[in-house]
Amino acid sequence: MTRPSTVRRTTAAALALFAIGCGADDKFNSQTSNDISIEPSGTIVFSRVRPGRPPSEQAVKIFSAGEQPLTIKAVYLEGDLRECDRVTQVPPLGPFEPFPGALADTCTFAISERGEFPVTVAPNDFKEVKLQFLASARTDVSGARLVVESNNLNNPKLFVDLSVAAESPRIAASPPPPVVFLPATPGQQALLIKNTGSGVLEVAEPTLRYLTEQPRDPNTGEVVSELFIDYDNELPWSIAEGGSENVLLRYDPKDDLPDTAELVFASNDIENPSFVVRVTTGRVFGTLNVTPNPVIAPIAPGELEVSVPLTFTNTGTRQISVFEMTVQQDGEDYSLKPEIGSFALSAGRSNESFQIKYKPTTGTGSDAVLLISTDADNAAKAPGASQQDPGVIEVPLVRDAAALPGVLTLDPTAIDFSDVALGAERAANIIVRNGGGQPIEVTGIAMAGEGNAAGLPASDPEFTVVDGGGATSIAPGDTHTVRVRFARGAMDRNDHFGALLIESGLQGSPHVVYFTSSPPAN
Repeated sequence: MTRPSTVRRTTAAALALFAIGCGADDKFNSQTSNDISIEPSGTIVFSRVRPGRPPSEQAVKIFSAGEQPLTIKAVYLEGDLRECDRVTQVPPLGPFEPFPGALADTCTFAISERGEFPVTVAPNDFKEVKLQFLASARTDVSGARLVVESNNLNNPKLFVDLSVAAESPRIAASPPPPVVFLPATPGQQALLIKNTGSGVLEVAEPTLRYLTEQPRDPNTGEVVSELFIDYDNELPWSIAEGGSENVLLRYDPKDDLPDTAELVFASNDIENPSFVVRVTTGRVFGTLNVTPNPVIAPIAPGELEVSVPLTFTNTGTRQISVFEMTVQQDGEDYSLKPEIGSFALSAGRSNESFQIKYKPTTGTGSDAVLLISTDADNAAKAPGASQQDPGVIEVPLVRDAAALPGVLTLDPTAIDFSDVALGAERAANIIVRNGGGQPIEVTGIAMAGEGNAAGLPASDPEFTVVDGGGATSIAPGDTHTVRVRFARGAMDRNDHFGALLIESGLQGSPHVVYFTSSPPAN
């Protein structure tokens, strides 16, 4: 019979060996174990949405980050949001369908799209879950969390906090400024001051400041106002999300001189606390730059298709609209992505981006033309078209630019010199480019004078060409730089207009660059 003490010693030794063995196995397992990571981690911040608008959405990726597969057991929202899962509804709800019954008010957050759980995810792979923030009657949306349960030993349950961006009211006007009246002609125009953000927009009584000299009463010497503002509701305003207030601007000129003024609205819009509505009788322009022009879409050996990014930019001082874009082609080699209808571009180089996709259906491929219908001032109009009729900008879509004649483009097509102070001056460059395959013979570059071919008023003498004027030849792929200067007199508080004409033998000649300058506010 073995003595008890011997048994104890043997058992202790065996346990020690077992422990050593387990430690080795644990170390091996830790090196080849499964692991989990979530992106984004910590907190997801959703943008606010107004009632009646589509929910804001965020995607969460759950990664298998170790060397062994990871099993995701469940993914759900915590607490009273547990039922806010579109997949578990009977029948399942689409991404934008309303929740039934009381859930319509409860579900401020929701799972909109996900796969079935549990699921095993291979190393370096992931599963995606899409979450939403929905507008609801609940005012308190804090404390929401996404829960991810898995078979990871260290983190069997992970949490992602869900929050909503702070209220952020935004002030805007419709139609967008400037408000333009005909010179020396009485008129009135309606304006909407809108809240396009979240939360309540607080707007104070606006101030009106004239930038041009106003007439004075010959008896009293006091300034006589020519601009009047009427409101439907007294200020200050508290404009709810998506709400607006009506403003009526009335212009009653007392002389034939041009007028420019600014209506300045102070609000709690953090990004734009002083919103300026410019009112003018001067000329304003909206011009569309399309880059690149032409679009060259060569197919490299072994490629089946190519996509070329296309950028639309408004370099003018008024909003412009693009009404329609069509590809004029014999087949279906070219397509525009995304396929979008009409859109607007506000002043000041605002952008829209698209893709021209070229996928030749024959061995030789083809060329085409993108036709852009727009009210931009640099769009070509059909003979006999009225001022209100849209024009067309053509962008060639080609495999090789060498097959094209000369293609003249301008950047920019309009320049606003309103930032020039009294007694100061500023110069700006205009790049004239030949994107075609043949030289362009430019016969003249000068400021517009009386009776010019473009039918524009003569340029004010404050605008002068200081470099790059006259005749020149621009080789294929080359550019020519023209420098124009604007100088404002020390006592000059007038609006100014100018136009640079580039004359050539090309269709659409003369090409025009527009210049404006309103007087400074001080």
